[in-house]
Amino acid sequence: MKKEISTISRGMIVKNNVDSMIAAADVIRKCRDTLDRLNCMDSLSEEEGVEIQYTSFRCVEKEPSPLPPICGETHPLPGNSLAPALARLLRKSIPQALQMQGLTMKTQDNRCHFCISGSFSLSDLQTLAADLEGPSHL
Repeated sequence: MKKEISTISRGMIVKNNVDSMIAAADVIRKCRDTLDRLNCMDSLSEEEGVEIQYTSFRCVEKEPSPLPPICGETHPLPGNSLAPALARLLRKSIPQALQMQGLTMKTQDNRCHFCISGSFSLSDLQTLAADLEGPSHL
């Protein structure tokens, strides 16, 4: 027999999860800002089968390099492949107004979860909206 979640319970679960995601985004922003102030371009932490890797897009853009192969017996760290690939893709497809700043990845059990951080100002958003309304984006 399948249990159904009441509308009230569902709403509370959704609110709690959204609140947690907002809090996590704020923590990521603060940590990224601290890493930037320390001029830390990338960092790796490994514990009990879990790798946490941070890569600054400033680092990837300053030192563009060929994408490492993702095959063979030894696999490169996911960020060594994903960060340059995402930086190139974002540079080509996302307006400069959206300032992509970093990539945080958690790799565990042959799976990588990632979060792209960035920022924009209200004037950047207005510029972006005007660009998207322009004839080149029809």
